[in-house]
Amino acid sequence: MDQAADTSSVRFCAECNNMLYPREDRSARQLLFFCKNCDHQEPAVGHIVSRNDILFKGQSKQRGRVDLASDPTLPRTSRVKCPRCTHHQAVFFHERERYADAPSLTLSFVCCNISCNFQWKDVSATV
Repeated sequence: MDQAADTSSVRFCAECNNMLYPREDRSARQLLFFCKNCDHQEPAVGHIVSRNDILFKGQSKQRGRVDLASDPTLPRTSRVKCPRCTHHQAVFFHERERYADAPSLTLSFVCCNISCNFQWKDVSATV
C-alpha cells in the first residue's frame, strides 16, 4: 500500500479499537487523531484526513442509455428512420459534445424498436 493511501485510511484506537477522528492542535500546529471513547490521541502521519477516489469507466455512459427508448419523459418522433433497422419511431434529445473545440449541442436519437435500440446523432442539427 502506498503512503498516500495509508494516510487516508480509517484509523482505530490502540486502546479500545474505536474509530479515531481528526483534530487540530492549534497551539502545536499539528494534526492529531483522537478517540471519542477513551481520549487516546496520536499524531497524524500525513496531511490527508480523508480521500474519496471516484473512478469512471468508459462504458458506464452507454449502459445508462439502454432504456432511453422507453422513457416517457423524452419526446418521440416518427419523422426519422433508424439507420440500422428502418423503424419509424425514435426518442430524441440534445446532448453536449464533450470533445468539441467550442461548446455545442447535438441532436441525438434512440430507436424505439426494443430489439434494436440503436443510437445515432444528427450532425446537421448541431446548435
